[in-house]
Order: sequence, then C-alpha cells, then structure tokens
Amino acid sequence: MARIFGSASKMPTPNRAVLSWLDLLPDDFRVFIDLEGSDFHADFLVIKPNGIFNIEAISLPVMETRVNADWVLETREARPDPFLRLLDQCDKIRDYLLMQRGEIFSAGKGQADAVWVHRDQFKIFPVIALSRPSASLSVARHSWRRVYADSARFRKHLSEFEWFPQTVRQFALDNDAVNRLAELWHLTQLHPRSLVPISQQFATAQAPRRVLPETKNPYQYTYTVTGDRFYGRDDELLKIKRALESVPPRPIIITGLQRTGKSSLANESIMRYTSTFGQYTDFRFDFRLFPERQNPTEDLALEFLASIARDSGTSSGTDVVKEYSSALKGKTGDQRRLLREGLRKNRERGKHNILVLDECQEIRKYLTSENHRSFFGFIDTLCRDADIDLHAVFVCRPHFLELEPIVELNLGRLCETISLGPLYTTAAASLVSQGEPPLRFKPEAKSRIILLAGGHPFWIQFLCHSIFERAACAGRFDVDTSLVDECFSAIVADRRCRPQFYILFQDIQGDTLAYSLLQDLADLADHEMEVINLDHLGERWHDRQLLGKGLRPLIDNQIIRLETSSGLHRVRFCVEALRVWMRENIYTLPEHVSATK
Repeated sequence: MARIFGSASKMPTPNRAVLSWLDLLPDDFRVFIDLEGSDFHADFLVIKPNGIFNIEAISLPVMETRVNADWVLETREARPDPFLRLLDQCDKIRDYLLMQRGEIFSAGKGQADAVWVHRDQFKIFPVIALSRPSASLSVARHSWRRVYADSARFRKHLSEFEWFPQTVRQFALDNDAVNRLAELWHLTQLHPRSLVPISQQFATAQAPRRVLPETKNPYQYTYTVTGDRFYGRDDELLKIKRALESVPPRPIIITGLQRTGKSSLANESIMRYTSTFGQYTDFRFDFRLFPERQNPTEDLALEFLASIARDSGTSSGTDVVKEYSSALKGKTGDQRRLLREGLRKNRERGKHNILVLDECQEIRKYLTSENHRSFFGFIDTLCRDADIDLHAVFVCRPHFLELEPIVELNLGRLCETISLGPLYTTAAASLVSQGEPPLRFKPEAKSRIILLAGGHPFWIQFLCHSIFERAACAGRFDVDTSLVDECFSAIVADRRCRPQFYILFQDIQGDTLAYSLLQDLADLADHEMEVINLDHLGERWHDRQLLGKGLRPLIDNQIIRLETSSGLHRVRFCVEALRVWMRENIYTLPEHVSATK
C-alpha cells in the first residue's frame, strides 16, 4: 500500500473516499495530504519515482465536464473549470521543487542540475477525482490532464502515466529524495485510516493541539481574484475599459512578472465590461494547456469555434468541431477561415466576441511548427477586421514580446499595453486592511508590511496570511511592527517559505553575472531603504559595460530601481524582504546553486 504523509502540527481533513483510493496504490507511491494546509492548498500530492501528481478531490454531483469551460452540476448550476486553479497550484509546487532541488535531489547523480537544465519539461500533473459522480457523467479526454470518477481507472492512470520519455532518466526520484522532501516540509508518516502519526499510533494519549478559530483567513495568494477581493490597479482598469469600448476595440496586452496579478486584472476587466451587456461569446485559452491537445493537425481556431457552436445553441460544440476537423483533414488555413466566418456570424447575431489568451509566453516551446509561429499573426488580422469586432486581451510575461515571430509581427503597434508593477501605496494599504476586523493594524505596521513586500500584491498577501494565522492562534489581534517582524523572521527562517522569495529572482539565478551583482548589492545594503552607490562596488564592477549588463536583468525583474542624482549612479532594492532574505540565506543555499563571485 502507498505510504501516507501529513503534517503533525495541523491535522488535515481530506476527502475520505479519494484517500481510500490512494491507499490502494503500490508501495513505491508517497501520498502527501494537504501540504500543511496553507502553502499550496492542494488536496493530495502523489509522488512516484517517475511522476508527481496534484490531486483535487471534488465531492459535488458533477453532470458534465468541459474543456476550458464551466462545468455543470446536476442542478444545472455552472462551476468554473477547476483545472485553471489546479494549474496555478502545479506551478507553485514546481517552484518549490526547483528552488529546493539541492536539498531534495541526489547531488552525486547530478539530478539537481538536470532538474534545473530541463525545468521546462518538469511538470506537476493535475488530476481531478470525483467522489460523487452523476450517472450521466461525461468525462472529457486529455493527454495529461484527467478527470476520474472511479477508483480503478484513477489508480490505473497514476500507475501508468509518467514523465515524458526524454525526461524519465533525468527526473527519477528515489526513496531518499522523497524522504528528504517529507523532512523539508515537516511531514510525518500517518496511518491512512486514523491519520494519527505512525510514531504515536500506539500511544495512550496525545498532547493537545492548538486549533485555529473558525474565522477564515481572508488573505489568499494561491489563485486569481476578482470582485471584492480585487484591489487597486485603477489606472490600468481605466485604460483597459477605454480600449474595450473604443470603436473599433483596441487589442490589449497585459504584461508583468510572475504573480503580479495579470490574470486577475484581465478577469476583473472583462467581468466589469460584460456586466454592461448580456450578449457576448467569451473565448478563453491558457497556453499552459497547449501540449494537451492530442491531434497536432488541429489548429487552436477549432478550440474557439467550439465556443461559438455552444453559444449558438448547438447541443455539442465539441461534436461540431470534430465534424469540421474530419472534413478539413488538418488544413490550418481552412480551419482559420471557418473561425473567421463563425466570428462574423456571431457578431451578426448581436453578440460581442471576447478573446482572452493567458500565459502567451508558453507558445515559445512550440515555435518550431509553422502554424504555431503564424497563430498570433492570424489573431492580429482578426483584431483588424471591423466586421468581427473582436475584443482581444493577451496576458503574458515580458519575454513574450521578445519572441522572434512577435517582434516580426510588431504585435504591440495597435495594442494598449499594460505593464504591471507594485501597487500604489493606497491600494497596497487597502489590501492589507482586508483582515480588519478581527485584525487591528497600527499605521506603522501597515507601512512596515508594504515596505517589506515592496508593494508587490503577492508578497503582501503572503506576509499578511502568516500574520493572520499567528494572530488567530495566539488570540492577539493587535498588529504592531513587532508582530510583523516576528512573522517575517519566522518566514525567513523556514526553509519551506524560501520559494516565495525566490519568485522574483528565479530568472536571475541562471544569469551568473546578474546573480553575482545581486549578492554584492545585498552585502552593501546594511539598512532598510538604503540607497547603494554603485561606485562602492568592487573593482570588477568598474567596467561600466559589464555593470550595465548585470544591472539590466535586475531592473527588468523589478528587484532594484536605478536612481541617478547629482551625477551619482545609485540603486535601491524595490522589495526590502528580498534583500533581507538574501543576506540571511543566500550563502546557506547548496554550493551548486550559488554563483561564484
């Protein structure tokens, strides 16, 4: 039977039906329950030597599952596609493993280095287990994203599916690696039925545990937010509103670093815009789902054509697309022509066409194919067709705009480009205040949080989440700077939290020059908000060309800000927490991770 692990400090409450399915897996499987209940918000993380699965257990009467569209319950109620949230969890778990690879994988076998070199192929596979299936359940098929409603098929998939053939050798996990991971995340082996730690199952009594009050933590940093949970970005929302309402509508590019709120801004903007009218067809595609498409001869145009078919009253948009696909025999040009005609007819029916493409930079992996290279050129022509009246929103990281076909296309020439950085102080303070009540923040405590987080919405939520948990456990709801510093110090000391601070400079780690400069700058910044004179750097950085090359990635990734005054060239850390964390931890990382100065 599989070995079940969980947190000894916070008892998980898993879906018992799905847990019994997992308990029947072979001995070489490791099942992690709830992962501390805060960092990942994953129901189950299942690890075997050649694969890692993120399992979501759903106990709802689901009647219909759809690809990239709302699911339908027996009550005909629509529920958002859970895979989009699952993919965010998978990305986060992957970030943790990449950051902590030196402490998890075997150094002697070169696995840690191989994980970093092949990080684009290193996936956490999402799976949904339905423990309350409907008799009329229809489960869509995917290559690596699956939904199961019975134990046998669920376990068969976990047993047979594995990393892609070219990655199995590099990413094989041995027992020692999994044990190190469990130790790193403070997880202990549990009895699968009682969920009591194995070491305590024969004990006559257990020490009482402190239990959190029922008050739900309002600070969430693991998924996109809209409505009342969306804070700030007023200028950006106004720009997007004007672009959507212009005639013809202007395409929109929302760009920013990882977890700066790009998807939340796109969703909030579309939600506000569509609330003014009821007739629209909403096309959404996340390019992280791109490799799951089984037939490489089918263009993404067919994916959007299915949405039009469903909205037009056709009983099954998927069947319509299959019929078209068979007739067209994989001819990309004909598939795109059909989509253009479908969009035009949709507009003639009085419906607006809204297209949201998320994580666009992921297409870089597939640009060896000509139809993939030309896809955004096709979308560009649709945006310029007045009869279609297409409202297009592209969500991406900055390097998407530097991809060769995008540069050649000059996609941004007609677009409203929104670049996301830190929140303004007022919006950041409002984000902090969402915990009031029960929390009672002193003004200087709010300023301290914003300083440590640099106005970064993800970090604000992450730090405040920790503050709320600590306050709720201790019954201490007055938040002053000492409590903020206490929570931040605990975060810095906890190896499980390192990846949160790793987000901002994970792209820097592969750049030896920028990474070395970052270390030197952290050494020179002894006080908060200190401005660092670049002339005080070591002799190596007196070469202005070399210095400029090292500075550019740090500025582009919003780690530092360049300030020039009275002829002096100086920099300031944008996020104080990053500098503090680096000074405390950067030299304790594994030797192969740190760059040589």
